[in-house]
Amino acid sequence: MGLTCFCLTVQSFNTVVQKAKKHACAAKLLRISESIYAYADDYGDYSIPHRSGKTSGWVRVLSKYNPTLKQDAYHCPDDNVQRNYNAPPISFSLNSGHLWNVRQTNTNIKEWGMASILTGMPVRISRAPIPSKTTWFFEFWNANNNYRQLCNSNDRALFSTYTLYGFHEDGNSNTMLFLDGHIENILKSEWLRGDNRGILFKSLHTPETCTPNLL
Repeated sequence: MGLTCFCLTVQSFNTVVQKAKKHACAAKLLRISESIYAYADDYGDYSIPHRSGKTSGWVRVLSKYNPTLKQDAYHCPDDNVQRNYNAPPISFSLNSGHLWNVRQTNTNIKEWGMASILTGMPVRISRAPIPSKTTWFFEFWNANNNYRQLCNSNDRALFSTYTLYGFHEDGNSNTMLFLDGHIENILKSEWLRGDNRGILFKSLHTPETCTPNLL
């Protein structure tokens, strides 16, 4: 009986630790969200771009805008994936959609998210039809997701929500930030491949609504 109680106690403790780490990740994403909303306020409702001038990668763009966001601000404490080149890790990814030939879309090719991976150009936040169901940032713990490779990797999955990867609850869920500002833990089993929550239709990325040079 005593051994059973001890095992249950250890299991309960591990559950508490996992929840604490998940909440710590969400807290970091919340801090990032505060800066990207401030950025949008200062730049005419535009989302953070993936490239701006000579600055490559949304993390560098955002850190230039808000220097108080140091490297650790982008690293979830539960993310222990070994990065390439021993470069500082990044645990989050800007959703650029990047879906190809997905049946649910209305153009059938090259659907994008809030920033195009092809150009780095962002779209106005107000252009999203349903902000509460439009993914903006999500977790991606990957060897290529680091400061050195952020804008150089050819791995499309690095910036895509075509398939959702799980990192919490024993690898079954992902913490995501939506355009309306709410943060939600999504089960990967509830995310259909090519889920429309991961994209803004390409038709919204027009010269009138999309701009590359915000800094």
